[in-house]
Amino acid sequence: MKTLLIADLQTTDLLYYEDDFRNECYEYCSRRDIDSLPDVESAYHFYKRDDKAKSFKKSEIEPRRRIETDQPAFAPIVIDKFREQPLLFVYTSDELSGVIHFSDYNNPQVSGYLYELLHHYEKSLRALLLMQHGSIESKIKKGQELEKMYLPPLIEEVCKKTKLQLDRNVRDLRNAVMHAKDPVKKSETSIENYAYDLTSFADFYSHVLSLQRDLRRVKNYISFLDQDIYKVSG
Repeated sequence: MKTLLIADLQTTDLLYYEDDFRNECYEYCSRRDIDSLPDVESAYHFYKRDDKAKSFKKSEIEPRRRIETDQPAFAPIVIDKFREQPLLFVYTSDELSGVIHFSDYNNPQVSGYLYELLHHYEKSLRALLLMQHGSIESKIKKGQELEKMYLPPLIEEVCKKTKLQLDRNVRDLRNAVMHAKDPVKKSETSIENYAYDLTSFADFYSHVLSLQRDLRRVKNYISFLDQDIYKVSG
């Protein structure tokens, strides 16, 4: 399946700061509650809005606020960056290509990616459980039973019959995806840069990382069974 990238979620239609249009830039940002603008002259500087001076302050875009377009959207390094800064500047090589805020994970492409990921996970769980049945008749019967099982009982069955201990919290992620719920929640309090709740995003993100990890582990186990390294218990 296709890996979801930062490039798929970034905002590329940007307004850039120009000193000749300082007042216009400030008015534009104030009306839209935009915190900062990239520099039209430099890919490695931005202008942060200063409401006291009704102007902007120039700052360097430090490495911790930069991320590449080809970076997978779900990886530990990404959530670490978002925990420090809610808005990251996106680069293709040395060129600024856009920005990404953690609330951009409410993008429908994320739901589509997770739907496909969950599909592969459930399919792999069923395949693993089916491998314990030798005869064709037994496989057909068990396969029909497994098709009726949802994710939580599939996880429990695999944990019971193998050495794998899988994350049960993945079921909450599945429910959210199937009911088309936004993964990033609105904050109950108004805090600068945090109209969206970082805690809910971090929880959601950790569930996705667990899902990706457990899918890899289940596929590993299937490979071991294919080679008769060990068998699923009865």
